[in-house]
Amino acid sequence: MKARTFWQVGNNAAPDRGRALFLQNAPHLVHDMQFVVPNYARWEAPFYGIGLKVYGLLAGRYGFGPSQVLSREETLERVPALSQDGLRGGVLDRDGQRAMAG
Repeated sequence: MKARTFWQVGNNAAPDRGRALFLQNAPHLVHDMQFVVPNYARWEAPFYGIGLKVYGLLAGRYGFGPSQVLSREETLERVPALSQDGLRGGVLDRDGQRAMAG
């Protein structure tokens, strides 16, 4: 298998630009979906926070908004069912969910 550069990997991971057409032509089929990535280990906040920020930058105008680092309390407000044991915080991100017509 041929090694790939960071840009090639990032470019392939960039959000689907077809979503822009859905948003423009059929906004009733695309919904903003928020999700939280909980952080339990010390390294997870910067790892997921930076990773999701880069993903958002790659999305550019096709994204649903910037990710946001959450405190422990904010994370539990959004996802009360999470295990509180060792929870340090979380990262909130947004993506699109396409409803299938038909």
